[in-house]
Amino acid sequence: MVFLPEELVHAIVNEFCEDTPSLKACALAGSMLRGASQRLLLSSFTLNQNITGEASALAAHALLEESPHITNYITRLTIRLEWFVGEASIQNLQDSLQQILGKMVNVRQCILSGSFHHTPTFISALFDFLTCQPLRELNVNLWTEVSAVTILRFLTIAPVVSFRQVVINQDLTALSDNSQHTPKVEDLFIDRSAPQIYELLAQPQFKSLTSTLRHLFVPSLSAVQLLVATAPMLEHLHLGGMSCDELLST
Repeated sequence: MVFLPEELVHAIVNEFCEDTPSLKACALAGSMLRGASQRLLLSSFTLNQNITGEASALAAHALLEESPHITNYITRLTIRLEWFVGEASIQNLQDSLQQILGKMVNVRQCILSGSFHHTPTFISALFDFLTCQPLRELNVNLWTEVSAVTILRFLTIAPVVSFRQVVINQDLTALSDNSQHTPKVEDLFIDRSAPQIYELLAQPQFKSLTSTLRHLFVPSLSAVQLLVATAPMLEHLHLGGMSCDELLST
Protein backbone atom coordinates (compact mmCIF):
# COMPACT_ATOMS: atom_id res chain seq x y z
CA MET A 1 0.00 0.00 0.00
CA VAL A 2 1.34 3.40 -0.97
CA PHE A 3 2.00 5.69 1.99
CA LEU A 4 1.61 9.45 1.69
CA PRO A 5 2.51 12.00 4.38
CA GLU A 6 -0.53 13.33 6.23
CA GLU A 7 0.22 16.88 5.08
CA LEU A 8 0.11 15.77 1.45
CA VAL A 9 -3.15 13.87 1.96
CA HIS A 10 -4.77 16.98 3.46
CA ALA A 11 -3.44 19.12 0.60
CA ILE A 12 -4.95 16.74 -1.97
CA VAL A 13 -8.32 16.56 -0.24
CA ASN A 14 -8.43 20.34 0.29
CA GLU A 15 -8.47 20.76 -3.49
CA PHE A 16 -12.05 19.45 -3.33
CA CYS A 17 -13.14 21.49 -0.31
CA GLU A 18 -16.08 23.03 -2.21
CA ASP A 19 -16.98 19.88 -4.15
CA THR A 20 -19.16 17.76 -1.88
CA PRO A 21 -19.66 14.81 -4.29
CA SER A 22 -15.88 14.50 -4.75
CA LEU A 23 -15.29 14.69 -1.00
CA LYS A 24 -17.82 11.89 -0.48
CA ALA A 25 -16.04 9.83 -3.13
CA CYS A 26 -12.71 10.43 -1.39
CA ALA A 27 -14.18 9.37 1.95
CA LEU A 28 -15.22 6.04 0.39
CA ALA A 29 -12.03 5.53 -1.61
CA GLY A 30 -9.98 4.20 1.27
CA SER A 31 -8.78 4.71 4.83
CA MET A 32 -5.95 7.00 3.72
CA LEU A 33 -8.36 9.71 2.49
CA ARG A 34 -11.28 9.01 4.81
CA GLY A 35 -10.27 11.11 7.82
CA ALA A 36 -9.28 14.21 5.85
CA SER A 37 -12.45 13.99 3.73
CA GLN A 38 -14.76 13.54 6.71
CA ARG A 39 -13.11 16.46 8.48
CA LEU A 40 -14.27 18.74 5.67
CA LEU A 41 -17.63 17.08 5.06
CA LEU A 42 -18.61 17.12 8.72
CA SER A 43 -17.14 20.44 9.83
CA SER A 44 -20.63 21.99 9.85
CA PHE A 45 -23.49 20.44 11.86
CA THR A 46 -27.04 21.81 11.97
CA LEU A 47 -29.86 21.09 14.36
CA ASN A 48 -32.62 22.66 12.29
CA GLN A 49 -36.29 23.47 12.52
CA ASN A 50 -37.23 20.06 11.14
CA ILE A 51 -36.55 18.69 14.59
CA THR A 52 -40.18 18.73 15.71
CA GLY A 53 -40.22 15.64 17.86
CA GLU A 54 -38.18 13.46 20.14
CA ALA A 55 -37.48 10.88 17.44
CA SER A 56 -35.48 13.32 15.29
CA ALA A 57 -33.47 14.62 18.21
CA LEU A 58 -32.75 11.08 19.34
CA ALA A 59 -31.62 10.18 15.81
CA ALA A 60 -29.04 12.98 15.88
CA HIS A 61 -27.93 11.83 19.32
CA ALA A 62 -27.63 8.23 18.07
CA LEU A 63 -25.46 9.33 15.13
CA LEU A 64 -22.94 10.99 17.46
CA GLU A 65 -23.13 8.05 19.84
CA GLU A 66 -22.30 5.55 17.08
CA SER A 67 -19.60 7.71 15.47
CA PRO A 68 -17.95 9.66 18.32
CA HIS A 69 -15.03 10.75 16.14
CA ILE A 70 -17.43 13.03 14.24
CA THR A 71 -17.59 15.46 17.16
CA ASN A 72 -13.90 16.32 16.70
CA TYR A 73 -14.67 17.45 13.15
CA ILE A 74 -17.63 19.71 13.98
CA THR A 75 -16.33 23.28 14.20
CA ARG A 76 -19.46 25.13 13.04
CA LEU A 77 -22.68 24.36 14.91
CA THR A 78 -26.06 25.83 14.01
CA ILE A 79 -29.01 25.47 16.39
CA ARG A 80 -32.03 26.54 14.35
CA LEU A 81 -35.18 25.45 16.12
CA GLU A 82 -38.85 26.37 16.09
CA TRP A 83 -40.63 24.57 18.87
CA PHE A 84 -44.41 25.02 19.00
CA VAL A 85 -45.32 22.02 21.11
CA GLY A 86 -46.63 21.24 24.58
CA GLU A 87 -44.66 21.89 27.74
CA ALA A 88 -43.81 18.22 28.29
CA SER A 89 -42.54 17.83 24.71
CA ILE A 90 -40.43 20.99 25.04
CA GLN A 91 -38.72 19.54 28.09
CA ASN A 92 -38.11 16.20 26.35
CA LEU A 93 -36.66 17.93 23.29
CA GLN A 94 -34.42 20.12 25.40
CA ASP A 95 -33.17 17.09 27.31
CA SER A 96 -32.30 15.40 24.01
CA LEU A 97 -30.59 18.54 22.73
CA GLN A 98 -28.52 18.83 25.91
CA GLN A 99 -27.32 15.26 25.37
CA ILE A 100 -26.26 16.17 21.82
CA LEU A 101 -24.43 19.31 22.96
CA GLY A 102 -22.68 17.33 25.66
CA LYS A 103 -20.82 15.40 22.97
CA MET A 104 -19.42 18.48 21.16
CA VAL A 105 -15.78 19.32 21.88
CA ASN A 106 -14.41 21.52 19.08
CA VAL A 107 -17.03 24.14 18.14
CA ARG A 108 -15.40 27.38 16.91
CA GLN A 109 -18.53 29.08 15.54
CA CYS A 110 -22.02 28.72 16.98
CA ILE A 111 -25.19 30.10 15.39
CA LEU A 112 -28.30 30.34 17.56
CA SER A 113 -31.34 30.95 15.41
CA GLY A 114 -35.07 30.65 15.89
CA SER A 115 -37.83 31.74 18.22
CA PHE A 116 -38.42 28.96 20.68
CA HIS A 117 -39.59 28.40 24.22
CA HIS A 118 -36.81 27.61 26.65
CA THR A 119 -36.43 26.81 30.31
CA PRO A 120 -33.88 28.32 32.73
CA THR A 121 -32.29 24.87 32.95
CA PHE A 122 -31.78 24.77 29.20
CA ILE A 123 -30.27 28.28 29.11
CA SER A 124 -27.88 27.30 31.90
CA ALA A 125 -26.90 24.13 30.01
CA LEU A 126 -26.44 26.15 26.82
CA PHE A 127 -23.97 28.50 28.51
CA ASP A 128 -22.16 25.56 30.12
CA PHE A 129 -21.76 24.10 26.64
CA LEU A 130 -20.59 27.36 25.04
CA THR A 131 -18.00 28.13 27.72
CA CYS A 132 -16.45 24.65 27.31
CA GLN A 133 -15.86 25.11 23.57
CA PRO A 134 -12.87 26.82 21.88
CA LEU A 135 -15.42 29.32 20.58
CA ARG A 136 -14.30 32.21 18.37
CA GLU A 137 -17.65 33.44 17.02
CA LEU A 138 -21.23 33.52 18.29
CA ASN A 139 -24.15 34.59 16.07
CA VAL A 140 -27.57 35.17 17.65
CA ASN A 141 -30.36 35.49 15.09
CA LEU A 142 -34.15 35.68 15.19
CA TRP A 143 -34.40 35.13 18.93
CA THR A 144 -37.44 36.70 20.61
CA GLU A 145 -38.35 36.73 24.29
CA VAL A 146 -34.72 36.68 25.38
CA SER A 147 -33.69 38.20 28.71
CA ALA A 148 -31.24 41.07 29.05
CA VAL A 149 -29.11 38.91 31.36
CA THR A 150 -28.75 36.35 28.58
CA ILE A 151 -27.72 39.04 26.08
CA LEU A 152 -25.09 40.39 28.46
CA ARG A 153 -23.77 36.89 29.13
CA PHE A 154 -23.26 36.39 25.40
CA LEU A 155 -20.58 39.12 25.55
CA THR A 156 -18.52 36.85 27.82
CA ILE A 157 -18.64 33.83 25.52
CA ALA A 158 -16.62 34.65 22.37
CA PRO A 159 -14.37 37.35 20.85
CA VAL A 160 -16.77 37.85 17.91
CA VAL A 161 -20.49 38.30 18.67
CA SER A 162 -23.36 39.36 16.40
CA PHE A 163 -27.05 40.08 16.98
CA ARG A 164 -29.79 40.14 14.35
CA GLN A 165 -33.56 40.40 14.96
CA VAL A 166 -33.22 39.90 18.70
CA VAL A 167 -36.04 41.05 20.99
CA ILE A 168 -35.47 41.50 24.74
CA ASN A 169 -38.47 40.64 26.90
CA GLN A 170 -38.00 43.05 29.82
CA ASP A 171 -37.73 46.69 30.83
CA LEU A 172 -34.17 47.89 30.23
CA THR A 173 -34.31 50.87 32.56
CA ALA A 174 -34.37 48.93 35.83
CA LEU A 175 -31.40 46.64 35.30
CA SER A 176 -28.24 46.40 37.36
CA ASP A 177 -24.88 44.81 36.63
CA ASN A 178 -24.80 41.53 38.54
CA SER A 179 -22.43 39.84 36.11
CA GLN A 180 -19.57 37.87 37.59
CA HIS A 181 -18.19 36.85 34.21
CA THR A 182 -15.21 38.32 32.35
CA PRO A 183 -16.07 39.92 28.98
CA LYS A 184 -14.48 38.45 25.86
CA VAL A 185 -16.14 40.33 23.03
CA GLU A 186 -13.74 42.26 20.78
CA ASP A 187 -15.77 42.46 17.56
CA LEU A 188 -19.46 43.28 17.98
CA PHE A 189 -21.96 43.29 15.09
CA ILE A 190 -25.48 44.67 15.73
CA ASP A 191 -28.07 44.68 12.96
CA ARG A 192 -30.63 47.47 12.61
CA SER A 193 -33.29 44.90 13.52
CA ALA A 194 -31.97 44.69 17.11
CA PRO A 195 -32.29 48.29 18.41
CA GLN A 196 -32.80 47.18 22.02
CA ILE A 197 -29.21 45.94 22.05
CA TYR A 198 -28.00 49.54 21.49
CA GLU A 199 -30.03 50.77 24.45
CA LEU A 200 -28.96 47.91 26.71
CA LEU A 201 -25.21 48.13 26.07
CA ALA A 202 -25.17 51.95 26.23
CA GLN A 203 -26.18 51.94 29.91
CA PRO A 204 -23.23 52.96 32.12
CA GLN A 205 -23.69 50.11 34.60
CA PHE A 206 -22.71 47.64 31.85
CA LYS A 207 -19.56 49.48 30.78
CA SER A 208 -17.33 46.71 32.13
CA LEU A 209 -18.93 44.19 29.76
CA THR A 210 -17.88 46.25 26.72
CA SER A 211 -14.42 47.09 28.08
CA THR A 212 -12.73 44.58 25.75
CA LEU A 213 -14.50 45.92 22.65
CA ARG A 214 -12.21 46.97 19.80
CA HIS A 215 -14.37 46.79 16.67
CA LEU A 216 -18.01 47.90 16.53
CA PHE A 217 -20.28 47.36 13.54
CA VAL A 218 -23.66 49.13 13.69
CA PRO A 219 -26.04 50.14 10.87
CA SER A 220 -26.25 53.88 11.50
CA LEU A 221 -25.90 56.73 13.97
CA SER A 222 -29.19 55.67 15.53
CA ALA A 223 -26.90 53.83 17.95
CA VAL A 224 -25.31 57.12 19.02
CA GLN A 225 -25.58 56.37 22.76
CA LEU A 226 -23.72 53.10 22.29
CA LEU A 227 -21.11 54.85 20.16
CA VAL A 228 -20.49 57.42 22.88
CA ALA A 229 -20.30 54.76 25.59
CA THR A 230 -17.77 52.60 23.72
CA ALA A 231 -15.77 55.26 21.84
CA PRO A 232 -12.77 55.37 24.24
CA MET A 233 -11.78 51.75 23.59
CA LEU A 234 -12.71 51.41 19.91
CA GLU A 235 -10.02 50.91 17.26
CA HIS A 236 -12.48 50.53 14.39
CA LEU A 237 -16.05 51.72 13.83
CA HIS A 238 -18.15 50.62 10.88
CA LEU A 239 -21.44 52.37 10.17
CA GLY A 240 -23.11 50.11 7.64
CA GLY A 241 -25.06 51.62 4.77
CA MET A 242 -23.99 55.24 5.39
CA SER A 243 -22.31 57.24 2.65
CA CYS A 244 -19.54 59.79 3.21
CA ASP A 245 -22.01 62.63 2.57
CA GLU A 246 -24.38 61.25 5.20
CA LEU A 247 -21.57 60.99 7.74
CA LEU A 248 -20.39 64.54 7.08
CA SER A 249 -23.90 65.94 7.40
CA THR A 250 -24.52 64.40 10.85
